[in-house]
Amino acid sequence: MRQREEQIEENGIDLLEMLAVLLDKVWVIILVGVLTAGAAFGYTKFMVTPIYQATTQAYVLTKAEDAAVTSGDISLSNQLLGDCASLLKSRPVTDKVIEELGLKMSSTALANAITVTNQENTLILNISVSNPDPYLAKELADKVRDVGANHVTEVMNLKAMNTVQEALIPSKPASPNIMKNTVLGGAIGVVLTAGIILLIFLMNDKIRSQDDVEKYLGIGVLGAIPSTEDKTKTKKKK
Repeated sequence: MRQREEQIEENGIDLLEMLAVLLDKVWVIILVGVLTAGAAFGYTKFMVTPIYQATTQAYVLTKAEDAAVTSGDISLSNQLLGDCASLLKSRPVTDKVIEELGLKMSSTALANAITVTNQENTLILNISVSNPDPYLAKELADKVRDVGANHVTEVMNLKAMNTVQEALIPSKPASPNIMKNTVLGGAIGVVLTAGIILLIFLMNDKIRSQDDVEKYLGIGVLGAIPSTEDKTKTKKKK
């Protein structure tokens, strides 16, 4: 093996030879890829709990609704959106939501299920809540918006945080992505199998042909003695 490593360091790796090895074992690579893809599909489909996400929207305003909104107001509100997002996930909001809906979950768990983003160059907040129950996800999103609006306007002294649209009951789960996981599982199986095959090939210092003798030992071959198997085949032909 040491001799093989020294020869590889000296002459480099023969990419064509490696490709030939992979092509010779392509059926193994494909088979393992199919099996790992199937395993990933089965695990994702039957073992992973689907999570639904419902999203509601709220409009943040720093002055009375009947007053004209200037570019300065929008700029100021954009700076405050990050604070609004943090307050919507704060304990006073999550505790009250849990209490009003009569839920058996911790404030931390609810806060982790809440995602707040804002649309670029707007004063609109997207408030999303994830839950295994699509109906509860919708109810939670709307309740977080309502309770959060009161808390945000009070703490930040804002004039309004109005509802743009209520959340809809999600018709399909946001995660897991079965197709993505299946493809990823198959790809991992293919890559790992190909890597193992190449590793075995590179570590194998067995001389398999006359070309290997000349390539790895650096000596010419004067003659070759046929193996017993070759002799048997020759006799059968006769």
